[in-house]
Amino acid sequence: MSALVFIGGGGHGRACLEAARSTGLIVAGFIDRDSQADMQGTPWLGDDDWLSQATEGPRFLITVGQVKSAAVRMRLYGQLQALQLPLATLIASSAVVASLSRLGKGCAVLHHALINAGADVGVNCIINSGALIEHDAVIGAHSHVATGAIVNGGTRIGSRCLVGSRAVVLQGVTVADDVVIGAGAVVTADVNEAGTWVGVPARRVS
Repeated sequence: MSALVFIGGGGHGRACLEAARSTGLIVAGFIDRDSQADMQGTPWLGDDDWLSQATEGPRFLITVGQVKSAAVRMRLYGQLQALQLPLATLIASSAVVASLSRLGKGCAVLHHALINAGADVGVNCIINSGALIEHDAVIGAHSHVATGAIVNGGTRIGSRCLVGSRAVVLQGVTVADDVVIGAGAVVTADVNEAGTWVGVPARRVS
């Protein structure tokens, strides 16, 4: 199996590095605009321009985090696609991904996350530590299900969404594209428009 190159050397990058090491994967280096980023001994290869010079061999994982906006992760994803560079998928050793689920390319599933049978997770998603994606749920491309969030069975989360830490999306609910669900919110009914939703039950605030 080829080595990985991480794109992003911040906190999410370090979390992904720990997950990769837990599975025995080799991270050959990382790229970041900050050459001083601390990636625990992993070599810095350069900034985003390094991608245009990349040779065949490594697989790539976008390890820039996602809070509120998926714009940076989407830009990097598009750049990788345009350059025809292969995307990696990372599953931490303590995460559980059911064999009857689907996980898109470029996803990171971090420690103690669970993706249950029949779930469908789109490309370039973050399923963060302790998150739970129940059976037959759908997570759209470029979305982030944050730490400890619960997406119940049969739920449909749109693309470019953020489900905040400890948020709960109840059974069968549909969430539109470009929605931010605040930390600790409980979504009890369909969310039909983009914006930020908070509270119990969740209500749109912006």
